[in-house]
Amino acid sequence: MSNAMTTDRASVYVLMRRDRRRFKLGWARRPLHRARRLPEFRRGELDLEHSRAIWLPSRQRAEQVERSMHKSLAPYRVPAEHRGDGAAEWFAGTAQDTALRMLAQMPLQESSNATARLLPLTVPAPPSDAVSIETGPQDTWWRIEDVLSRLALHWPVSVSEEPAAVVVHGFRIRDPCDPDDLRRAALDADTYQCWCDGRPLAFVQTLRWEGDDLVLRMTPATVIAGWEGGHEIAWQVSGFLARLRRRSPIRPTH
Repeated sequence: MSNAMTTDRASVYVLMRRDRRRFKLGWARRPLHRARRLPEFRRGELDLEHSRAIWLPSRQRAEQVERSMHKSLAPYRVPAEHRGDGAAEWFAGTAQDTALRMLAQMPLQESSNATARLLPLTVPAPPSDAVSIETGPQDTWWRIEDVLSRLALHWPVSVSEEPAAVVVHGFRIRDPCDPDDLRRAALDADTYQCWCDGRPLAFVQTLRWEGDDLVLRMTPATVIAGWEGGHEIAWQVSGFLARLRRRSPIRPTH
């Protein structure tokens, strides 16, 4: 990587308050330094340990991501308690999880599917030759939850009991109104794969067709719980599948 690219790297961050009433979303080359210059930091209101950031290869890309996320989160914009630096970049705390999921799914480049791992704001920037980092279990699950939620908006979806399987009914039948990006994501095995300590893991064990239905055989929650930090994620997976099962109008037969 050239020196120009190395020095041009920048982050997009979600800066949290201790009371979770609102959060700040912005870009910076030195996000921790940026946070410490804010009035909220001087008043002891920020939770830097739980704030998160991704690192992008250029300031231009960081500004693109920031603009895109600001536009998507516009309905949640709230005023700060001051008119100083960064006052226009605060959003309601109810959108914080959404912002983190969006951030975890942002491509490093517009033409790339590679994403950067969400890192604590207090962690130094990764080496310049490691901007593209394999997605970890938590970030991957947020991506999967988003894909499955969107699938349920466009196709009938059912969920069987353990071992759990998500069935997207009639998914093989193409419709001009079907979102192409969603179809590609649902059929790509990489969507469901994550990395932990340099080894691949997967939330979906098998991906297959049964007639016109797409069947995703999920990795058991007991297996996920054995991953590093997996107990919390296993709870998230089980809770989401239970909610998806309750809202389904179809009784699973798989």
